[in-house]
Amino acid sequence: MVLHHTVGLYYNRFDLSWYGSASDSTFSLAVLFFSTAGKVCVSLFTVLSGYGLTKSFEKFKARRPDVRSEPRFLLSHYIRFYSIYWVIFILSRIVGIKNIVSAYFANVSFIRGFARFILDFFGISKLFWQGGSGDWFVSAILILYLLFPLLYRLTAKLRLGMVLIGAIPWILRYVFSVGVFKMDSFLFCILAFVTGIFLANEDILSKLKSRQSTAAGIISAVLVLITFVLRIIFSMPADYFFALSLIMLEIFVVSKTKVVGAVLRYLGENSANMWLIHPKLIPLITIHFFPKYFAVLLLSLALSVIIELFKRITRFNDLVKHLRDTVEGKRIISSDH
Repeated sequence: MVLHHTVGLYYNRFDLSWYGSASDSTFSLAVLFFSTAGKVCVSLFTVLSGYGLTKSFEKFKARRPDVRSEPRFLLSHYIRFYSIYWVIFILSRIVGIKNIVSAYFANVSFIRGFARFILDFFGISKLFWQGGSGDWFVSAILILYLLFPLLYRLTAKLRLGMVLIGAIPWILRYVFSVGVFKMDSFLFCILAFVTGIFLANEDILSKLKSRQSTAAGIISAVLVLITFVLRIIFSMPADYFFALSLIMLEIFVVSKTKVVGAVLRYLGENSANMWLIHPKLIPLITIHFFPKYFAVLLLSLALSVIIELFKRITRFNDLVKHLRDTVEGKRIISSDH
């Protein structure tokens, strides 16, 4: 993600000559292959979001089987998301280049400025074609959360059929050249999201993990290489398959490598903060190419660690947990027993 946004360029065409025209050396060409393919972070994160949300939902339904309790589940996860988003939103407006007045109210009426602030505060400014702190994926994930109960039921019923339905926007775009919808929108995330739901429903990842073998590790590595090459050739439509191959590589290879696994877990624990922080840092760091990537990566990680430390000191996380428990009705359940 960070490599893609700091070094990568945006490539959405079936044109290999583009890479040569966008690089000036063999090294920069190699970096461009990897940095541009970093767009896979969208598919990867969306698959894992669908998977994690499903596992969480199954535990919730075991406690609260009533359909009317589902809004509680959604509200709880919105609280969790905004507990991350709002902290960084507020900090970026306090220490950022643009404060609230200059960001929202400059050269516009108070009503319009206030509307822009509210849209950005809730991370949906991109839905209304407004600039803001939240990127397009913030809006997309908020919509996918809202659609989750419906997509969960459809996937449970249709299974792979729902995955095929999720592929319709991609088919329309790349097979029939229907370019009405923007690529960076929730429509093009549905395929990865329902795939995550399907993997969780069928318990496929756990089944794969129970079949550890040297052959499985070799096959997963070969699949990563193949899908990476397909990503270079076919661009964004290959991200979905590239993401699935990376998940398999983690299961069969990375999870068995203690040091690498520990580093990736640590980055994963800070990934949500880093996702929201790093776009704010990119314009501020004037060095270029690889040094800029490492600077943005390390600084966003350091800021995430500081933010999490602040949350622990202020017991912010305890407050969030209390709110989520109250919304989900856990305290009611415990009193019944």
